[in-house]
Amino acid sequence: MQISHATDIGLRTLIVLAGRDTELITVAQLAIELDVPVRYLGKIVQKLNALGWVATTRGRGGGLHILPAGRQVSVAAVIGAFEENRIAVNCSEPLCPLVAQCRLQKMLVQADRDFLKSMESVRIEDL
Repeated sequence: MQISHATDIGLRTLIVLAGRDTELITVAQLAIELDVPVRYLGKIVQKLNALGWVATTRGRGGGLHILPAGRQVSVAAVIGAFEENRIAVNCSEPLCPLVAQCRLQKMLVQADRDFLKSMESVRIEDL
């Protein structure tokens, strides 16, 4: 199953921070480490902060670090937070001429559910 780029970067951010304990790192430093634009990572960090998974400190000597909730969060929960309207396959754009008799969509939806279920037991601290 495929996840969005934002979800991928959110997961990677949490994984990197979990490996640093409470050591602070700036968004700029983390952007270099993850090879992503600073502004893009800043938006992802804001979301992770709003979700209560990371804490940020402003000013000189500031940065971010992972919170206990961020260590315990499941991969499935991170995916769910970043991809609220996740669909396995979109048969309506463009409209597929096989949609009336096709069973593939139901199978892919079930496979996506199974994937997410398997990720419920995987915590960030496990990675």
